[in-house]
Amino acid sequence: MAWTMAKWPSAWQLSTLLLAVGWALSFSVMTACAATANLAAKYLNPQLTATHTMPLALMTFTTGLTNVILPLLFRRLGRWPTYVLATAMGLAGSFLCLIAIQLASSLA
Repeated sequence: MAWTMAKWPSAWQLSTLLLAVGWALSFSVMTACAATANLAAKYLNPQLTATHTMPLALMTFTTGLTNVILPLLFRRLGRWPTYVLATAMGLAGSFLCLIAIQLASSLA
């Protein structure tokens, strides 16, 4: 059976589908990051204390803060510089976590 134009989704259906898939992927990555943050915190602090969930709390707070600040940065800097800045900050945070884990494992 050949495809006709009537069988193709309309523009709003395709946009809605792409948006839904994007959000699903985003939340699956966020869940994986939350699990990784909890596992890293458990490794760095074997005793079950209140600081065990601190990385997850900070990650959730900074994600919300970024969602508030991002439109302001888009307006002030433009899209490309904002993405470059956010990528640089993400890389710096990742390297900071890597150094902290290396130091904690060498001191233990």
